[in-house]
Amino acid sequence: MLAFPPSQLEFVANQLVEGFLIGLNKSPFHGFSVEFAEHRSYNMGDSLKHIDWKVYGKTEQLFTRKYDQETNLRCCLLIDSSTSMDFKADLGAMSKKQFACLLSGSMLHILKKQLDAAALAYQNTITAILTPCKSSASHYNQLFATLTDLYEGSSTPFAADLTQQLNELAERMHKRSLVIVFSDCLEEKAQQSALLEALCQLKFKGHEVLLFQLIESDKELAFNFEHKPTAFEDLENGSVLYADVPQVKESYHIEIQDFVSNIRNTCLEARIAYELIDLQTPVQEVLQQFLLKRQKMQ
Repeated sequence: MLAFPPSQLEFVANQLVEGFLIGLNKSPFHGFSVEFAEHRSYNMGDSLKHIDWKVYGKTEQLFTRKYDQETNLRCCLLIDSSTSMDFKADLGAMSKKQFACLLSGSMLHILKKQLDAAALAYQNTITAILTPCKSSASHYNQLFATLTDLYEGSSTPFAADLTQQLNELAERMHKRSLVIVFSDCLEEKAQQSALLEALCQLKFKGHEVLLFQLIESDKELAFNFEHKPTAFEDLENGSVLYADVPQVKESYHIEIQDFVSNIRNTCLEARIAYELIDLQTPVQEVLQQFLLKRQKMQ
């Protein structure tokens, strides 16, 4: 696992991105461009500069080129602030939230290089925060400062409502934005459907949605704990549950696999890009796999 002082988050994120972008033929995100769409017959009064003279040479007919204008990308990075995101497999590892902050910082560097506008969404102990969506250098400096604060932030339990944040984003973000969500999606069963519906609503509103589900494979997926009665603390509300690991391990495996499969299948059906991120995987590898996959999609 990558280790570094939290104050160097921006520097480390930049170094990760620099190495991977060199080998990419295209940007992993769509920025500003003007692309040819189709030909149409020339009409009197049309600008001569758009006439396709090569087509005229072959057909002796005048056609003009039509173009699709693609504006600067607007992207919002949403980091789930639920206390479960502070989970660490051990004291020397990054938490889910810290992992998300480093990945977010890497993506901010890509967006900054493309001159695209970016925003951050998160929740503190008081309210949900959505920064402005801008592309200026000073704005990006503020976003990196905010990420560093989130990375260094202490674990203070509070009720974070990710579903409400997603619903608000669907209304407040500019149409056809890119929304990248970093979350473990660990909601109570009664709230799971509402969370998935909120993700689908973002897609229905015309946004491109990417979900990075962060899970720690050794403890959260494999449930590798000592084979004895163990106390498990709920990071959200502080309650403690005692369980005999050998007795519950098999049923836990079934439940967690169904949980992950439900989220993945819902995303696939809604055409939401989905990535299951294992905190045991180095950040560099996660970033590289993501960028290469984005490149193949273009």
